[in-house]
Amino acid sequence: MGHPLKILFYDDAPDYGGHELMTMAAVQYIIKQPNVKVGFMFFRGNVKLMKLTSELAAQYSCFKPIPQDNASIRRQAFRTLLSWQAIRKIATMIADYAPDVMIVAQGGIAVSSVGLLAGKRLNIPVLSYIPMTHPESIFTSSRIKAALRELVSRIYYRLPDEFITISHRMEKYLRDRGLQQPVTVVDNGIDFTAYHAMDREAARELLGLSAQDWVVGLIGRVEFWQKRFDLAVNALAIAKPSAGNIKLLVVGDGPDLAELNDIARAKGVENCVVFVPWTDNMSMVYAAIDALAIPSRYEGVPLVMLEAMYFRLPVIASAVDGMLDILPPQWLFPSGDEHALAERLIELAKGNDFALLSAHRELVLQKYSRP
Repeated sequence: MGHPLKILFYDDAPDYGGHELMTMAAVQYIIKQPNVKVGFMFFRGNVKLMKLTSELAAQYSCFKPIPQDNASIRRQAFRTLLSWQAIRKIATMIADYAPDVMIVAQGGIAVSSVGLLAGKRLNIPVLSYIPMTHPESIFTSSRIKAALRELVSRIYYRLPDEFITISHRMEKYLRDRGLQQPVTVVDNGIDFTAYHAMDREAARELLGLSAQDWVVGLIGRVEFWQKRFDLAVNALAIAKPSAGNIKLLVVGDGPDLAELNDIARAKGVENCVVFVPWTDNMSMVYAAIDALAIPSRYEGVPLVMLEAMYFRLPVIASAVDGMLDILPPQWLFPSGDEHALAERLIELAKGNDFALLSAHRELVLQKYSRP
């Protein structure tokens, strides 16, 4: 057996999200293959990544965690252009590991761009694993900012030798920029072993819900620009007179959590919105809710959508990205239209198409499973 293939993953996101989860799934698969060595360079402040990589290192001698001090933050696309000291430092650490190939995990093209430039500085083959490749205009309401962001982002988009993305829609966004690099589409996949059956009444009691409630889940980071949880609360207020037992279960934390509480009070639906912090026990959440809402402005292919489909739950969502590609038209609403979202809530509260729910579960089992 010859020289082992040395693969280095790089991810400097400060938080552990769906993209980090899928990156770790790739790492966990690759380290079980013969004749490979895998390193993972990550921001040491990402507590979840620190824990998971330490656990893997204890099990597999071929795996090496490499914590470092750089993190992607707001306006990172512009910050990276001025971060030559950080790029040199990261390049030195990469050179010490001496990988044959580098995989840069990028939630968007600005995330981990310091690592991207450091890898290219060393002339290492670099792949970008990127779930969201939207035009920059989706990320800001300012045309000037969008134009500037697009100009800077194009610098980074030209750097990877190859791209790995999560849907053909995201591949199209890459091609629309005129990029010629190879692109591989790798579907997101969920790990069924992470879930267990749980009694509905017991789950609701733990979450402060009654048996009579018709509960819609909002799961994830509470941040208005992308996730639009405020839109869901506004829609709840509209739908409430026609769906009297409706409640929203907000599962997560984020910068706009306090303001979301304020909106619920201002709309007079504070008793219909239940807030719980993020939990790793998603089986409890899915056992308790009747439907999932994803009112986002943009997404990739949300793992929560796939999880809800696995649990035979309807998903009410903006007609964009992965939701538009996968969900039926009767569950979708025009992005940003709170009245249309309210109508979908009212319609679904009246009953479900159980054959469709079963077909969705089968789709997840066949196409979007971790194996």
